Amino acid sequence: MGTLAFRAGPTKRSLILLALSGLLALPSACDTKSNKHRVSPSLFLAPIRDQGAGDDNGLTVRAERLDFLLEIKPGTLPSDLVDTPTEPFVLGRMSVRDPATGDVEEGENLLVYEANSSAVLSVNLCLDPAFARCGKVRLHYDKKGLDLVEGQGGGISTSVTPIKLRNGWILAFDSRSKSIVAFREEKPRTVVGDDGQPQRLEYRSPVDPSGQFNKDSDNFGLGNGVLLSVVVSGEAMAQQLLVPSEPIVSRLFEIEKDKILVFFTSAVTRAVHLLELSEVEETVSYDLDDRTNPAKRFPVKFLRGTFKLFAETLGGKPNQPFLPLSTVSLRITGTAEVSLDTFQPILVPDDVSPTALVYDRRTSTFIRVGLAKQGGEIVGSTLGLAVRPELLLGTLAGGATGQLVDPPLDMSGGFYNPSTKKTEIFIVEEKTNNILAYDYTQSLDRNLRVFVPSSNILLRRDPSGQTGFDSSAEPVLDIAIADVRANRLAFDQGLDQLLGISYTSGVVTIVATKQSIADVTGNPLSELTYIEPIDENRVRAFDALSSSLIEIRLDYAAIPIRVR
Repeated sequence: MGTLAFRAGPTKRSLILLALSGLLALPSACDTKSNKHRVSPSLFLAPIRDQGAGDDNGLTVRAERLDFLLEIKPGTLPSDLVDTPTEPFVLGRMSVRDPATGDVEEGENLLVYEANSSAVLSVNLCLDPAFARCGKVRLHYDKKGLDLVEGQGGGISTSVTPIKLRNGWILAFDSRSKSIVAFREEKPRTVVGDDGQPQRLEYRSPVDPSGQFNKDSDNFGLGNGVLLSVVVSGEAMAQQLLVPSEPIVSRLFEIEKDKILVFFTSAVTRAVHLLELSEVEETVSYDLDDRTNPAKRFPVKFLRGTFKLFAETLGGKPNQPFLPLSTVSLRITGTAEVSLDTFQPILVPDDVSPTALVYDRRTSTFIRVGLAKQGGEIVGSTLGLAVRPELLLGTLAGGATGQLVDPPLDMSGGFYNPSTKKTEIFIVEEKTNNILAYDYTQSLDRNLRVFVPSSNILLRRDPSGQTGFDSSAEPVLDIAIADVRANRLAFDQGLDQLLGISYTSGVVTIVATKQSIADVTGNPLSELTYIEPIDENRVRAFDALSSSLIEIRLDYAAIPIRVR
């Protein structure tokens, strides 16, 4: 759910321009009458906007900034909110648990934190435009509500990537309370009303059974259908980890179901710790306006976490962390300092023992971290080299038009593509503007290649096959969370374009232009920080600059892999 950002320096850009200047004069690859070039017979399917369904260029806004502000400040005149700034941060798509069966299913709402007001809201993804709640925005917690539940909350970190857990919860870090918190939708329960008829009761909703909204309700800003659980407070974290003050979380990663690797800023806690999760059932009131009514009290499962400490294998020292950074130094890097908190780990799939792909920025080293078990019990960590620094640097140099590649490198993120059924993980390096492919089944001397060179990112094609280049802005990519027909979508913040990255060719194409997005949002600039394909023809994207949920409809076109 995090931003994958990469930027090219001026010196590098000039080198790329020199290398590619001869290609920029090419006419359209679809111009078969031209004798100046030949089109490769090899084609790939590229996503394009579906413009056949209307005059909206395949883009529709389903929720906008005013919808969020009116939920945060109900009763305010829209004209009084025109100049109110918003700073939305997408936490992720929520899940719903069936209280009868315990089954978890994907929900239809996107959870959003608004940093200026310290409010947690959701927006309906509009999977069905005929649905009454299509695009509906709802406030779940305001700052007062977060403070009440957490004790001292209201500051969900926008620098720590939230993660969607396999049990359906969304896990995040509150930088104000120093707590790890979790969110999940809670299904309504059935109660018998005063008229003897069954009624649908939502978890702490400020809307009464007659459908009237009450901003003075005790339920306002304290749930409205979403549970907030303090998984482990900052104070409890310090006590469990035996440190003098609340440590600062930098990364969260689920390595197995209910097993979370927690990374910290190195200056505070020089170790990676293992947080074990479990659910605890508590009976709570569903209606704080009628909290003494036993008919409105129901059992609800909250998420709780405990850090697991270990005994040292040699020496028998108790209360050891899951992975001390000194162990990484001793076994892998050979350096005194290790920095594992700048890269969001990626799961390396394995039928027997999955591992986390972790990056040390100080030595340009990729590492695999796993769970060591004996008889099914976790007894510590496993540690291994994933990608050699010299292979990493050499591979990047080959994909960066011959320029020198000097560390430290900036690995801004990565993604796995199960749709292609290949054993590769893709990693974005923003200093050289390359996307790398790491094959976790290959040997250390051949497990890395350039998937998309910097030239393909800077030299992108429009749906007609025309090659185009614009050096007016640095490329900054936000990567979609899933694939569409062997392509991964990405939004370039530098040029405000929605792109398609082909797995089969490595070619980058333009799906939606800056102007087409601006036409629907009404904002000349955009920043699609969250992109989720609903299926191969429907995409939902959240624009942080206009606080808009955008529906994107896709079609596909056959594009030549190369123009000669």
